[in-house]
Amino acid sequence: MADVAAVVKENSISLVQNHGSLRRGGLDGAARIAQHYKFALSTGFDRFPSANAVIIVEDDLLFSPDFYEYLTSVAPILDADSSTFVVSAWNDNGFHGKVLEPYAIRRTEFFPGLGWILTRKLYKSELEEKWPHEHWDHWLRSPETHQNRESIYPQV
Repeated sequence: MADVAAVVKENSISLVQNHGSLRRGGLDGAARIAQHYKFALSTGFDRFPSANAVIIVEDDLLFSPDFYEYLTSVAPILDADSSTFVVSAWNDNGFHGKVLEPYAIRRTEFFPGLGWILTRKLYKSELEEKWPHEHWDHWLRSPETHQNRESIYPQV
């Protein structure tokens, strides 16, 4: 944790830590992760009330050089098209030799996760109150949650 605090101090940003029930016993890993995601999302939207969306990145994702540019270029679709759910930067099959159109984007009902954009409107009006106690990613993949809306993801 000292390394994180040092980076925060060096970059003059504020450190927000979840000191809630995550450290207490009795919770399995899936429950701790789900609770932490809810804490992080709620805190992010509450601390930055003018933010229309947040970018969520899992700690083991390797960024492409155009990661941010891709997300910010595609994100307006979320406001313009009610059949969309989130924008993801991850494609499980986006490997060399498997991609026919490197600049194409696709749609899927399967939530890809890893690096994605979630809008304030979707989180605050639908997801926050119903956020699950475990397996948050499986919950986002359920038809009851995504309501047949699709995730946008890159072919590459």
